[in-house]
Amino acid sequence: MAELLEDAKVPVISPLRETTNTYPNLFVSMPSANQLRDGMLQYLRKTNGNTIALIDPKRNATRAYIQSNYSDVFIAPLDEKGRIKMDSIRPKLKSNAMNYLVLDTGSTYMILNALAICNEVKTNGYNVELVVLDLNSTFETDEVFGRLVKQKIIFASLTRYQDTPESLQFANAYKKVNNVFPNQYAIRGFDVTFDAILRVLQPNGFEKSATEHATQYFENKFDYINRTPSGYVNSGVYIMQYQDDYTVIELNK
Repeated sequence: MAELLEDAKVPVISPLRETTNTYPNLFVSMPSANQLRDGMLQYLRKTNGNTIALIDPKRNATRAYIQSNYSDVFIAPLDEKGRIKMDSIRPKLKSNAMNYLVLDTGSTYMILNALAICNEVKTNGYNVELVVLDLNSTFETDEVFGRLVKQKIIFASLTRYQDTPESLQFANAYKKVNNVFPNQYAIRGFDVTFDAILRVLQPNGFEKSATEHATQYFENKFDYINRTPSGYVNSGVYIMQYQDDYTVIELNK
């Protein structure tokens, strides 16, 4: 569709997270994995904290990305067994700043290793937060999830987890019509469509509105970046943190 309408410069909005091809008139409304990662690292940079990365040996893309774009971030070396070297982290800790341990892994072993290091750093009197770049299914297992919540991990999310009076009103109205409460796809569909309609109605038109104004609705945020000639990508991500009672709060309001 974007290819067919490219010459006419008609905006095409994709509700998908990834697209195979790119076009100058294509708006990808769902932030990619790279956008989530970059949104988190940008947030940490703005807090003026001290960031230390704990990167799985299998996550070479993340390692290369941090080395290329965030040279101020220290990437902790691993020993021959893949364990994080605490001796290398200790000299990098700062007593006058928040120390962020940024974890990217799909390994239960490395998650437990990172949790142990985080606790040791706290015991030594430093302020520390554990940050997760990719909250994949490994983090949701019974073995680690409770410990991660207790640690109050920070993570990037496509959606905010919090109910609001407006979102509850929408859910009840949706149920009256469809006999079920809306799932995440129904809510995203509404948010994407509503955002498009409101932008079309602006005096400066859809494209100008998309690049000049960030918006958010029930669960989703839209903050488009022009990547000409590759089109537009949504960088609107939420930085969330778990609390002891398993609720989450938004940090980048």
